[in-house]
Parts: sequence; structure tokens; C-alpha cells
Amino acid sequence: MEIKIIQCPKCGQIQGSMALKIFQCKFCEHKTKIRKVKILKKTDDSEKALALISNLKMQKAVKENDNL
Repeated sequence: MEIKIIQCPKCGQIQGSMALKIFQCKFCEHKTKIRKVKILKKTDDSEKALALISNLKMQKAVKENDNL
């Protein structure tokens, strides 16, 4: 099963999803069609997905700190 690493268009949180049609954010519960969200990466390996999510969240945090 393909895992998509997605950034929520409403709250900006990065998370994994196996959704095929509708994506619902785990943080803000925003629902939208999967084709309208930003898919950052795709993988079939759940461990790799967790590593990618962690890495992308760290990159996002570093960017936000650099902008302060």
C-alpha cells in the first residue's frame, strides 16, 4: 500500500496518509480531495515513511527558525 507524505493545506502539518480520494488532517481535521493537497513524497515502506516525515518536519522547523 502506497503511503503519501502530505502537508495539510490548512494547518501546514506534515503527515502520512494512505488515502485514495479524500484526505483528512490528523491535526486540524480539514478534509479535501487528495488531488488538491501537496504530496511531498511517496513510499511503500512504513518505516521509511516515518523517517521521511521526521526529516521533513525538522527541515520545516529549521526554515521557520531561520525566518525569525
